Amino acid sequence: MTETLVKNISLPEEFKSKVWWCTMADEHLSLQKSVSMVIKLYSFLTTHASEGHHVAEFRELSQMFFKDHFGGKTMLLSFLGNIWASGAPYSETPAVQEITPIMKIRALHIGKVALEMATKNDVLTALSISSDVLPSLLVALASPLQPIRSCTLQCLQTVNSVCKDDNYTNSVLIKALCERAEEIIADRNYLPQLFRDLFSNDVASPQKRRKSVSKSKMGSKVLEGIVLCASSEETSDFVQEKLLWCLSELNSNEVLLLLQPPLARLVALARDDSASMSRHQVASLQFILRKFTELTAGILSVELELFQLFQQALLTPRRPQADMLSPQAMAFAQLTKLAFAAMSPAAQQTLLATLIDLLVDGTDADVVDDVRRALKTIALDAPRLVAEIDKLLRLYATEGATIRKPRSARVTRAAAERGDAVAMETETSESTTPLIDDRPWRRVILILEVMHQKKKIRNIQLLVPCLFTLLGRCLEMEVTPSSEYVKQLLLSCVQHACTRLSPDHAPVDATTLAPRQFNVELVVACIRGSANPLTHQHALMLLTVAAQMFPVHVLHNIMSIFTFMGANLLRQDDSYSFQVISNTVKTVIPAMVKASEESQSEEECSDMIVSIVQVFVDAFPHIPAHRRLPLFTELINTVGSRRHLWTVLALLFELHVTKTAADVPEWHEKTSLHPDLEFCLELCAAFPPSTQASAMRSLFAHMQALPQEKSDDPHGNQQTPVRKTPAKRQKVIRGMKESTKQLFHVSQHTSKELRHFKFVSIHFATLLLSCPAFVAQVVNLSDVGAEAMKPVYQLLLEETLRAIYQLARKADTATQKPVGKFHKALLHKAYDVLEKVNSLLPSEAFLSVIQGLMGNERLSIRRKALELLNSRLHSQLYQQQAFFKQEQVPVLLALVPELLAVAQEQDSGQEMAVNKQTALFSLKLLCRALGDEHPDTFKKVLHAVIAIVTEAGLNAAVLASALLCLAELCSCLKAHTISSLSVMMPKLLNVLSDAEQLASNDLLMLSSVTCLHKIVESVPNFLSPYMEEIIFRVSWLSSSEHGVNTHEAHLHIRLKALRHNLATTVAPRVLVPAITQGYTKLISTGKKAIGFLMSILSERLSSMSKDELTGHHQQIVSLFMNVLDFRTQHPTRIHLYDWATRPETPKEQGTDFLQTDEAYFDEDEMMQVSRRVLFCWVSSSPAYNSCFLYDTQGFVNKERIRSLYCIHSLTSWRISAVEKRCDHDQEVELKLLVFRWRLGALKVVNNSQHKLGEEYMNLLPETLPFLGRTYGRHNLATTVAPRVLVPAITQGYTKLTSTGKKAIGFLMSILSERLSSMSKDELTGHHQQIVSLFMNVLDFRTQHPTESTDVIMEVEGHVIEAILAMVMKMSEQTFRPMFYKLYDWATRPETPKDRVLTFYRLVASIADKLKGLFVLFAGHLVTNAATLLATNNSINTDEAYFDEDEDDASEQKSVVLLGFILSCLHSCFLYDTQGFVNKERFEALLHPLADQLENLCGGEELYNARVEEHLVPCLVQFAVAASDDSLWKQLNYQVLWKSRHASATVRLGALKVVEQFTHKLGEEYMNLLPETLPFLAELMEDESLEVERYCQDVVQLMEKVLGEPLQKYF
Repeated sequence: MTETLVKNISLPEEFKSKVWWCTMADEHLSLQKSVSMVIKLYSFLTTHASEGHHVAEFRELSQMFFKDHFGGKTMLLSFLGNIWASGAPYSETPAVQEITPIMKIRALHIGKVALEMATKNDVLTALSISSDVLPSLLVALASPLQPIRSCTLQCLQTVNSVCKDDNYTNSVLIKALCERAEEIIADRNYLPQLFRDLFSNDVASPQKRRKSVSKSKMGSKVLEGIVLCASSEETSDFVQEKLLWCLSELNSNEVLLLLQPPLARLVALARDDSASMSRHQVASLQFILRKFTELTAGILSVELELFQLFQQALLTPRRPQADMLSPQAMAFAQLTKLAFAAMSPAAQQTLLATLIDLLVDGTDADVVDDVRRALKTIALDAPRLVAEIDKLLRLYATEGATIRKPRSARVTRAAAERGDAVAMETETSESTTPLIDDRPWRRVILILEVMHQKKKIRNIQLLVPCLFTLLGRCLEMEVTPSSEYVKQLLLSCVQHACTRLSPDHAPVDATTLAPRQFNVELVVACIRGSANPLTHQHALMLLTVAAQMFPVHVLHNIMSIFTFMGANLLRQDDSYSFQVISNTVKTVIPAMVKASEESQSEEECSDMIVSIVQVFVDAFPHIPAHRRLPLFTELINTVGSRRHLWTVLALLFELHVTKTAADVPEWHEKTSLHPDLEFCLELCAAFPPSTQASAMRSLFAHMQALPQEKSDDPHGNQQTPVRKTPAKRQKVIRGMKESTKQLFHVSQHTSKELRHFKFVSIHFATLLLSCPAFVAQVVNLSDVGAEAMKPVYQLLLEETLRAIYQLARKADTATQKPVGKFHKALLHKAYDVLEKVNSLLPSEAFLSVIQGLMGNERLSIRRKALELLNSRLHSQLYQQQAFFKQEQVPVLLALVPELLAVAQEQDSGQEMAVNKQTALFSLKLLCRALGDEHPDTFKKVLHAVIAIVTEAGLNAAVLASALLCLAELCSCLKAHTISSLSVMMPKLLNVLSDAEQLASNDLLMLSSVTCLHKIVESVPNFLSPYMEEIIFRVSWLSSSEHGVNTHEAHLHIRLKALRHNLATTVAPRVLVPAITQGYTKLISTGKKAIGFLMSILSERLSSMSKDELTGHHQQIVSLFMNVLDFRTQHPTRIHLYDWATRPETPKEQGTDFLQTDEAYFDEDEMMQVSRRVLFCWVSSSPAYNSCFLYDTQGFVNKERIRSLYCIHSLTSWRISAVEKRCDHDQEVELKLLVFRWRLGALKVVNNSQHKLGEEYMNLLPETLPFLGRTYGRHNLATTVAPRVLVPAITQGYTKLTSTGKKAIGFLMSILSERLSSMSKDELTGHHQQIVSLFMNVLDFRTQHPTESTDVIMEVEGHVIEAILAMVMKMSEQTFRPMFYKLYDWATRPETPKDRVLTFYRLVASIADKLKGLFVLFAGHLVTNAATLLATNNSINTDEAYFDEDEDDASEQKSVVLLGFILSCLHSCFLYDTQGFVNKERFEALLHPLADQLENLCGGEELYNARVEEHLVPCLVQFAVAASDDSLWKQLNYQVLWKSRHASATVRLGALKVVEQFTHKLGEEYMNLLPETLPFLAELMEDESLEVERYCQDVVQLMEKVLGEPLQKYF
C-alpha cells in the first residue's frame, strides 16, 4: 500500500515553481493538504527506513519517492532544504509544525548523501546564487541545536570536498564555514562574527581589496546573493530572520541599501494598525534597523527614502507584539551619539525636529523618556537649536501684527501683588489663550529644557543672542506662572552657556562672545518686572557669572541689581535664596571692583562699594536675624575687610541712630546691650584683631571729619529729615555732590542724631576693645601676628589721641552750653578707649607703639604717649605688675635719648612745658627701674638734667620736675654724682633760698626738698662745703611748714626724714660746726627754727659713740653754752611767771604760759596757783601732771586731795595721779572719795585693784554705779574675775533699780563684755548664776510698770545684748534648756502679759544673731506666735490684750508686740534652709499673717510703718520659704482678697505686698498672674487716687519682671 501511495502521489506545480513552498502553504490553503501529506509521507518513509523490521524495503521506497518525484539533484536538495530550513516547531503554519528536529537531521543526512552522489556540475548548480540550497544551509547553521549545526557542516564539507579545486561563486563562504566548523558547532553566535570577518573587508573597506580582486568579487556576489535572498518577498519570514541574524554584525551602506525594500515593507506593515506582524517579521525589522549605525549614517543624507524610512520607524510607537519592542524603540536604540554625529547637518536638523515634535506631542511617558534620553545622548550643535528657536521668532515676525502686546510687566506684577483681581481678569479676557501655552512656545520650552540638561553643546555661544531675543519676547508677555517659568529657564540656559564657555568664569574673547551680545538690561528688566523669588534667584545667578565674564558691561547696572536685592531677595528666609545672595556677593562685587579699578578712579570705586553696602544696611531690619551675621561677614570679606569693615559699621551706626532717634532711650546706660551693637560685636569677631583695630581707627577718623555741631533751622525749629527709601536713596546717591566718604551725611540728619552717632561710635569702640572675644583673639595671636599688630596699635592710638584732643577742645568751649554734658561724656568715653587700647598692648608692642607715637608731630599725641609710658612704668615699680621683662631693657634704654630730646626742647610754650615735665617724669621712672644696672646711660641723663636745672628763666613746674628727676638720678647713681655736686648744689641751694618762689609754689618746694634729701641720703660725706647752708635751710624750712594741705604734709614728712638723715649720716666733725653756724644765722632770721636745729643735734648726740663724743666734747659744750645763754641774750620772757599769776592777767594767757613753761615751777608755786588755774583750765595741762607724776616728797596728801575733790572738771588721768599717791594707811573714806570721781574711774580702778587688793574688791559694789567711762568698764570686764564680778553686778543691779535705773545699761555692758571674753569652763561654772541674774533683769518691765517706756526699752536693750553675748558662747545642749525655760517664763497663763513683750524682743534678737541655727528651735514658737497675732488683731476682738488702765497704753503695747513677733518670724523665714515652713506651719501662720493687713491697731501712721518695715518683708519671705506653687496661690489669694477692703490704707498695703511678691518671685509669679489680674483691674479704677497710681506702678513692674505686656487686660 505504501508503494502504491508513493507511485501514485502527485506533487503540485508550486513545489517546482516556488522556492520556499513550505511557507507558501500558509498563503495557498489548497496546498495545505498536499504539503501535509508530503511531509507525513516523507516522515513515515525516513523513519521506517532507519529503524524497524523493514528497513531495507522502506529504503527502497524512499529512493523511489525521491527518484520519481524529485528527479534532479537540485530539486531534491531544494525539497530537503525546505525541511531543514523550516521554522518548526515555532512556525504558525500547520504543515510546518509537523517538521521535527529529527526530520531535519534526517533531511541533512539525505542531502549529504545526495551531494556525495551528485556530479560536480549538479553540486555547482545547486549552490548557485539563484539557488536556495546555500541559504537553507545557512538557516540550518543558525539553529540553536548542535546536532543540526553539525550535520549542516557535514553537508558543507561534502560540497567543499567535491568542489575543492574549483573557484565557484560560493566557495569563499563554504570554505570559511568549513574552516570554522568547530567554533560554529560549539557556539552558534560565532556565525555572525564569521560573516562580519569574512565580508567586512570586501564591502565596508574597499581600500583593502588588493590581495585578490577575483576573490573579493566572488565574496561580494555571495553576500549580495544572501542579502537578496533575505530581501526577497518570496523568502519565508523565518528564513529572512535567520539570514538577517547571520548578517547582524555586518554593517555597511551596500547591505543597508539592499535591505531597503524589506525595511519599507516591514515599516509599512508596522505602521498599519489593521495589519499584524509575526515575531519573525518584528525580529527582521529590528535586525535591519540595527544597520543604522555611525558606519551607515552618512548615506542617510543621500538616500532620502532610506532616511524617511528611519523617521517613519521613529514615529511608530505601536508594538506589533506585546513582549517585543516597537519600531520607535528600535530606532531610538540606534540613535547614538556617534550615529547622530555621522549624519549630515540637514539630517541632524530634520531628526532633531522630529525628536522635539515627539517630545511636544508625546503622550506616552515611555516615549517621552526615550526621546529625552536620546536628546541627552546625542551631541547637539548650537546652530541646530538656534534654527528650532528661530521658528518661534519667525512666527513672531510673521504674526506680530495680530499678536496683542500686553501691558507692561511691571503693571501686571503690581496688580498681582496688590491682589487686583478685576484688573487681572480683564487682562486675561483680552487674550483668550495665553501665548505661552501655544504649541510653538511649548516646543521652545522643551528645547530650553533639553539645553538645560545637556552637558555639552557645540558652538554654544551662538545660543546666547538667540536666548536673549527670546527673553525679550517673553518679557512682553503676561506675567503668569508659565511665563515666569520660561524666564527662569531662559536665564538658567544663558547661565549654562556662559559657564560652558568659561568654566572658571574668566573673561572670554570678544570673538567668541561679544559683551554687546550679553544683554544685561534684559536681565535687570527681568528682575524688576517679576515678583517671583525663583526668577530673582536665577537672574542674580546669571549676573553673578556675567559679572566675572563681562565686568565692565555689568558695571553700569550694578546698583539696580543690588537695590533690588535689598528690597526683595534679602527678606527671603530660605537656604536657596541665601545661597544665591552669597554667590552674588562673592562673585559680582569682586568683578565689579576690579572693573571699576581699571576704568574709574579709586574714589569712584570706593563710592560704588559704599553704595552697595548701603543697600544691605538699609535692608538690615528686614533680613532674618539668623541670616544677618553670615551675610554681612561674606559681604565684608568680599569688598575687603581691612578697608571696608568700618564702612559697614558706620552705616549700621547711622541706621541705628536714625531708627532710635524718635524715642532715644538711653540704652547705653542700661546693663543690657542694644541688639544692633551686639550684632556689630559679633560681626567684628569674625575678623582678625588687626582688621577690627583698623576699623576702629577709621571710625575715629571719620568721626573727626564730621562737624562738631550742626546748626539746624535758624528759627530754632529743628526739623527731622525723613528717612529715605532705598529707591529714593539711589537717586540721592546719583545726584549727591557730598562725598560718600563721609558716610554719615550731616545734611540728612539732625544735630541730635549727629551727637548720637558720635557717641555710638566711641561707645562701640569701648565695647569692642573690652569684648572677651576680641581680647581672646589678641591673646591667641602668634608671634608673627603680634608683630603685625604693632603698627596697627600705633595708628589706632594716634587716631584716638587726635580724637581726644579734638573732643577736649570742644568740651572746653561747650561747658556753658546745653550740650556741654554730652561732650564731657564723649570725652570720657574716648579716654576709656585709650585706656583699653593701652591695657591690650603687650610689652613688646607697647614699647614699639610708644616709640612711634613719640615721633608724631603733634605735641598732644607725644605727651599722651609719654603719659602711657609713665603709667606702665609706675605700675611696674609701685604695683608689682610685671609689664616689662629683662629682654625688653634695651628697648627701654633706647627711649632715653628720645626722652632727653623732648626734655631739652627750647620751645617755651605752655604745651611744650607740659611735655617737658612728662618726659622728665619718664626719665625719673626709668632711672628708678634701670639706673642701678645701667649707670653709664643715666650719667648722660644726669648731665642733661643738671643743664636743664641750671637754665635761666626756667619754668617753675619744669624746674620742679627736673629736680625730682635729679633726685632719682642721685639716689640711683650715688658715687657717680660726686663730680657733678659742684654744679647742681649751688643751684639747688639757690632754689631753697628763694623764699618768695617757694612760698608761691608748693610743688617746687617739695621737689627741691626731695632732691636735697636724696643727695644727702646718697652722698652725705661729700657735702661738707654745703653743709652749713643745708643745715640752715632745712631748719628754716622746718619752721615754715604747717602741714595743712597735702603738699605741706608731704613736706613735713620729707623734712623730718631729711633731718634724720643729717643727724645720722653726716659726720660730727662736719655737723657740729654746721649747726653752730646755723644757730648763729637763725638767731637773726628765724628763732622758731632753732628747735629743729637742736633736734638734729640731739639725735646726733643720741647716736654718737663715746669716742666721738669725747672728741667733740669741747665744741659741743661751747655750742650749748652759747645756746643756753639765749634767755639772757633775749630778755623778753623774764618774770613771765609773775605776769602769768597776777590777778589782772587774763586766765587764758596765764594758762597758756603755764602749759608752755611748766618745768620752771616748784610744788609750792604750783599749789599757790592751782585753784585758779584748775578752774580756768580749758585743755589738759602737762604742768600738773608733772607735779603729781614726779612727786616723791608727799606732795599729794589728804588735805590736798580734799581740796581737789571739789573740782569736778578734773580729768581722769589727773585723778589717777592723785590716787597713785594714796598709800595703804589712808582711810576708806578717802578711797571712796577717790573712786567716786567719775571722771577718773579709768585708772583709779585699774591701779587700786593692784594696790588695795581685797580691800578694793569690797568697795567694788560701791564703785560700779559711778563708772561712766568706756575704758573703765573695759578694764573691769577684762581684769576682774567672774567669781567677783558676777555677784558684784548682781548687787549693783539691786542698788541701781532704786537709785539710778539709767546706769543699769552700763552695768550690763560690763557683764556683756565679760561674757564675750569668758572661757567655756568659766561660763559653765557660772551658768546658773548668770541665768538667774538674767531672769531677774528681764523682769524689769513687770517689776517697774510705772517706769517710762524709753527707760524700759533702754534697759531691756542692754540686757538683751548681754544675753546675746552669752548665747554666742553656748552650745545647743546648753542653749535649748535655757530657751525653753525663757519660753515657759513668758507664756505661762499666770505670768504677767508684759513678759511676752520682753520675750519676743529677746527672741527676735536671738533669731537675727543665730540666723539659720535658730530655726532648729523656732518650731516651738509657731503656735504661740499665731495665737498672739490673732489676739492682737483689731478685726478679731474689741478687747485689749494687755490689762492697762488706759486703752492707748494697751494698744501701744500691742503694736510693739506685733513688731517683735513679725521681726522674729521674718528672721526664721529668711534663714530657713532646712524646710522650716512646711505645710502644717504654713497653714497655721497663713491667716494670722495675712489678716495683719487689716489690723489697723495703733492708727494709720503706725499701720503704714508696721506694714512697710515688718509685715511686707515677713509675708514675702514667708512665700519664698514655702517654695510651693500651691501654697503661693493660697497666700497670694489671701493678700489679694484684702485689696477689696473698705479702707484705702489696707488696699494700699495689699498692693505693696503684691509688688514685693513680683519683685522677689520674679518669673515664677507668672503662675499667679491669672488670679491676680482681676483684682488689679479693680484697683486700676479705685476710688482712691493714691491706690490707683500705685496699682499702675505695680503693673509696670510686673511687665518689666515678667516680660509680658499687661495693659491689654485692663
